[in-house]
Amino acid sequence: MFGSLGIIRRLDDIGRVVVPSELREVLGWKPGDPVEITSTQDGRIVLRKYMPVFGLTGIGRLAVQSLHELTRDAVFLASDRDVVFCLGAKHPHVMPRFLSRAMADRRLYLEPDERAAGCPILNTERGYVLGSIGLSSADPLSPEKVKFLGFVAQFLGKLGSQSQED
Repeated sequence: MFGSLGIIRRLDDIGRVVVPSELREVLGWKPGDPVEITSTQDGRIVLRKYMPVFGLTGIGRLAVQSLHELTRDAVFLASDRDVVFCLGAKHPHVMPRFLSRAMADRRLYLEPDERAAGCPILNTERGYVLGSIGLSSADPLSPEKVKFLGFVAQFLGKLGSQSQED
């Protein structure tokens, strides 16, 4: 996304660094947003806005597993950048179109052949996209499966909104 911005910051006495306001604005970070901190093998520190779908556990994971068990179709869960979890299929190397279109359009997207559908997971409190969830099948998806996909996406959005308030 960005290369070096040429901005140098110093650590304060307790190890804090200020992220420049211009960068926070471009990234859509607001005061109080949770930020995930990771490191790479080459010694870089990576900051990214924490999205609950990255670490889906507990009842959220059960909802995704239930969708797979009920439909017997492949289920994909994606962050804003890549697929983070899938059941019933090999993990794709690139983001399937039905997931990225659902996020971009902020609504259900059904492939023309009706064998795949994606639904955005929206933060119900703040209105932004947390990620997307999708189904892929060898046969056309029934309206019931597509409706259940929408219910699970809404549930994950509410769950994600609540976990970001904590």
